[in-house]
Amino acid sequence: MFRKLIGALGFAALLVGSSSLSAQVWDAPATAGAIESASLGNYYAFQTSLAFQAAATGTVAAIYNVTSPMDTSANPAWTTMEFTARNPGGSPATFAQAILYRIPKNSASGGGSVCIIQAPATGAISTTTSFFPSSMIDFNNYRYYVRVVLSRDSTASLVAAYEIRIH
Repeated sequence: MFRKLIGALGFAALLVGSSSLSAQVWDAPATAGAIESASLGNYYAFQTSLAFQAAATGTVAAIYNVTSPMDTSANPAWTTMEFTARNPGGSPATFAQAILYRIPKNSASGGGSVCIIQAPATGAISTTTSFFPSSMIDFNNYRYYVRVVLSRDSTASLVAAYEIRIH
């Protein structure tokens, strides 16, 4: 009986520990973004992927509001952004990019980018990582959002975004 109790307590402690670690993560499937009005005729969303409609070229852009995963006024200790996308390359006008922005609260301007990720032009689905100082994350004084931009100049190019993760 004592061993079962110790085992159950150990398992509970493991769950609490892993739960608090995962509380430091913000992520979104690419289909969860708000599509910018200029992209409305170009985009295609399926399951977690954001891509182009078959006959569309140009740009597909979406905005993702980043919220703090903390239950308190403390800030998460984020230093990493990951972007999973497919970028076949082939021309300068074909790319998949994610940019993390911050804007001072109670202001419509004055913000800037925290980090920028461009998916490598390999044609394969890949996850690209970018690092930034944890001091750049301050939910008490700033609002955050990610802007994903997909671009292509040929309907033969499959450009798509799948996930954004900040931790």
